[in-house]
Amino acid sequence: MHTYLLTPLAPLVLRTGKPFGETGGSESFPFPLPSTVAGAMRTTCADQQALNFLSDKEQIITQTCHGALPAQVAANGLIKPLFPRPADARYVRPENDLILQRLSPIEPGAEEGSDLPDGLWPVFLETADKSKPSPGPIWWAEQAIQKWLQGDVPEPGSLGPEPPPIDMRTHVALDPATLAADTGRLFQSAGPDFEALRKKPGDQINENGWHPERSALMARFSQPLVPTLLRLGGEVRMSAVAPCDSWPRLPETLRACLEESRSIRLILATSALFSNGWKPGWLDRNLTGSPPGIPGLVLRLKAAAVERWQAISGWDMAAKKPKAVRRLTPAGTVYWFEVLNAPKDWAEQLWLTPISDNEQDRCDGFGLTVPGIWKR
Repeated sequence: MHTYLLTPLAPLVLRTGKPFGETGGSESFPFPLPSTVAGAMRTTCADQQALNFLSDKEQIITQTCHGALPAQVAANGLIKPLFPRPADARYVRPENDLILQRLSPIEPGAEEGSDLPDGLWPVFLETADKSKPSPGPIWWAEQAIQKWLQGDVPEPGSLGPEPPPIDMRTHVALDPATLAADTGRLFQSAGPDFEALRKKPGDQINENGWHPERSALMARFSQPLVPTLLRLGGEVRMSAVAPCDSWPRLPETLRACLEESRSIRLILATSALFSNGWKPGWLDRNLTGSPPGIPGLVLRLKAAAVERWQAISGWDMAAKKPKAVRRLTPAGTVYWFEVLNAPKDWAEQLWLTPISDNEQDRCDGFGLTVPGIWKR
């Protein structure tokens, strides 16, 4: 697999797939889905290799793409990969100071129970704090997520940067007969702007009044690509793509902890697609199974922390019709597992590997996961 940095040169337009008309439907995603990035990379690869989109269709769609992960690029070119906030992390601000709290499953007692499906354990705060949840960073730095996976709590100030702002643009529809503006027919497009941000009072800036860092995307692709520009998202917005060597690797300290642990957490680094909605289809009725591609690793699901599902659709270019709407399990979702059997080097095999049910979804990069220990 080859690692690439994608640098959007204009705000991205990332439609949800809902019908777009006079009554609305202009909702967009704040971050590109794996299939969006995979389609852009495959199209670029097909152009560079002079492949035919009809006769070479199977060769094109089976090219593997893992991503995208957010990244922060410093003024000196240093690339820092980022991760979505885990669903087992909670922010509170009792005195305007950000505090990070952890959620963990608790096995019900003999006379306790819940209405959770399949006998799953409920998830509670590890502390008795009754403060209301507060907003906080939605992207975490690599060092912060590594500490969290090892069971430690990172410093709130080291979590991660703010996400790109949403750029809102107002457009006017054109009359096809006159090619002039059609009076009263306005619509808007919104998308994340990955460009460097202008200064704000108190911000760290360079001499030109801009932040020294900017946001970008990281992805891995099975084919080599020549640095170029590609179309990412809607409205032909361009992004630069170039090789890099900053894909996150499994730390040795975390590997050692995982190999000794019989209880683990799996955190989704990208949205996943499962046949059973939030629950992986590779789990049987007893909530036991093996992640795709690692048959020797046998896990039993004990609990899950899942945010609200997202809808994914799109347009089928081959069939020339809309794709069926499916439910996405969002990035940051956490699953707690009991390890029943573990082969050698299972942590390395599972690190940033897709665990979605369908093989094509895994080729698209849905369900990249990172394993962490679960202190019980």
